[in-house]
Amino acid sequence: MTSRILSIDLQSDILTAVLLENDVNRDIIASTILISADKTAEELVTELTNSIDCSDCRCVLSLGASFFSFRNLDFPFSDRKSIDKVLPFELEEGTAEPIDTMLIDAMVIPSKGDDSEVISAMIKQSLLADLHHALTQADIPPERITLSGLPNIVELQTTGQVPEEFIFLDLRLESACLFLVSQGNLQLIRPLFLSPLPGFRADFSMNIEEGKLIIRGLEYTAETFSELALTVKQTLAPFPLQTAQEKIPIYVDGTARFTAKTKSLLEASTAFNRPCLLCGQETGILPLPTHLPEPTQSHATYLCACLSLGKQTDKLHNTFNFCKGEFAFHSTLIEYRHKARIAGGAIFAILLFSL
Repeated sequence: MTSRILSIDLQSDILTAVLLENDVNRDIIASTILISADKTAEELVTELTNSIDCSDCRCVLSLGASFFSFRNLDFPFSDRKSIDKVLPFELEEGTAEPIDTMLIDAMVIPSKGDDSEVISAMIKQSLLADLHHALTQADIPPERITLSGLPNIVELQTTGQVPEEFIFLDLRLESACLFLVSQGNLQLIRPLFLSPLPGFRADFSMNIEEGKLIIRGLEYTAETFSELALTVKQTLAPFPLQTAQEKIPIYVDGTARFTAKTKSLLEASTAFNRPCLLCGQETGILPLPTHLPEPTQSHATYLCACLSLGKQTDKLHNTFNFCKGEFAFHSTLIEYRHKARIAGGAIFAILLFSL
């Protein structure tokens, strides 16, 4: 039996969600929504469930890099249980918050020897608790909670159109995240600062009118992306890259990628000085599905992250999953509720016809 998939991507600036008609053909979209993220978790989920029929569907969730902190660590062993055991102690010293208030997960970078390199990610449990509680109360507990951007990378690799080494940039209104893939594996995740005025935070306002996202605020400048390109160059300098850094392909997603002149400024000689391919357009890399519901067409270009999550969620094996501990997914509870609804309906029918 096929199941519908509700795929949610929450960023610091916006929530996007897509309901896929079934988990066999994941190119069929039933409905979508954009919600400005300046709301409480309960308000976000209420607006979501008021707009999309979320009954009897699987739910998966990705969160933007701005909610996490990341570190690369080396260990003289590769056993996953040992890594999970020592991670809190390794991360405690460099963490501003008490380590027992954080939820930790790690990705192990494949290697040939007994040693291992790990990318760790931490998020405040309180932040996750509010969101998880709101989704569970709405009867759509997430079966996977991961980092936004990772499903895009898996989707890019699935196309067979990307090399073993590339850069993926997730550009948000006031932040960015750098992902480096080398030798076919994710090697680095680094949140970066992004602002029209480097060194200062700019105020943006967003309105969603009739499903269309309208962004108001200062436009990005050449200096914005010159600073971004320099930061990326300095961040990648210590890494033993297979390709000369100035020749590594760049793929771009995020809310900010469609603001005025962003693509040309990214590609300028003062910035990256090479083509930067935008994800989630009608044509090109990670194109949109051919058939879209009419209300979706006004905001379809912003759905790349949640579309990739919905399509690739069952293939995200060696990636972060924060459905653990108190946030663990219990499929038996969902099955029980579903069976209870069916049984209740049958009993009601019997009583009705016995009158």
